[in-house]
Amino acid sequence: PAMKKYLTGCGLALILSGCGGTPPVDIRSSKIADNGFGAAEAPFLSITATAKSDDLEIREITVNKGNCQRMNSARAMGQEMTSRLPKTVSRGEGVIQAFDYLCNVIEVEVVTDEGSWTFREGNDFRTWGN
Repeated sequence: PAMKKYLTGCGLALILSGCGGTPPVDIRSSKIADNGFGAAEAPFLSITATAKSDDLEIREITVNKGNCQRMNSARAMGQEMTSRLPKTVSRGEGVIQAFDYLCNVIEVEVVTDEGSWTFREGNDFRTWGN
């Protein structure tokens, strides 16, 4: 019985933090739109996962359990903004994924080679922009 309780607790911890302590990434969420200077060719929601350690493989970024449409491409200032995943990054490097601009972010899940972490809007990060 004690072991079952521990596994349930670890399963819950896994959902919240990866069951391995501190997440290896920081999350930034921004709504990118045309600001009159042609910043974005089409509005999009930008989710950036920045590595807090070296040689981290970021495998997948999901918003609202997959209910936010991921865009295959998003351009701003004439450059492609999205990263191909999986991608191995070093400390301080990030990957960007673009999602539907109209999506209201509730949570972001990041899957890495060190596990999976879920970040909650308002608690772990805030979405910037309109």
